[in-house]
Amino acid sequence: MPEPTASQIFMDELVVRLGFSPADVSNKAYGEVQGNPTTLTILGGDPLSLLLAFKIASPHPQTIELPPALEAMRKDWPQSAKWPIAFGGFSGGSKRSGALGTMLAKTGSVRICGFFLSGINEDRLSESYRTYQPGRGFLEVPVWLSSGDGDTVATPQSHTLVKASLERTGFRHVRLEQFSGSHQLKMSEVRRALQWFRQLGKF
Repeated sequence: MPEPTASQIFMDELVVRLGFSPADVSNKAYGEVQGNPTTLTILGGDPLSLLLAFKIASPHPQTIELPPALEAMRKDWPQSAKWPIAFGGFSGGSKRSGALGTMLAKTGSVRICGFFLSGINEDRLSESYRTYQPGRGFLEVPVWLSSGDGDTVATPQSHTLVKASLERTGFRHVRLEQFSGSHQLKMSEVRRALQWFRQLGKF
């Protein structure tokens, strides 16, 4: 049996500390965040970065704090406070990830290196920026929009409008990429986005 990688060891520890339970598939775990049922999905990664998605079954809260498990992890690994974190989601998850990332940026508790928004038909990130006011530096965070050319739910035109809205808000690094497909998440686009975030963030 091959030895586990550093990323696998870290993810196993993260799942345990969050109190989540591993799913039948290797990239998912189930648990709760602030009492709300939550699915954790590893969308992608490489030796130096991970892209995680949290699907939280609740309305948007007005404030959010780091779970105690993550606070404990910060004590064990103080350097984790400087690790780059990307937020991502698909369809409605794209909208929620923007709100979650903005709230955490407001607290200054995480270093956000990018947003991966796939199958999105409405700009909730700008709305969250105006609501939570994380600071002008937040507008430097790169945003990757991933659009299927045959998507009838979040159409290519919708993605174009989202891009224009983000740029009007002041986001300086917004990239819209289209792939051959429908309303779906394409993992090759996740990997491309992570590479772009690393390129811009120089990590």
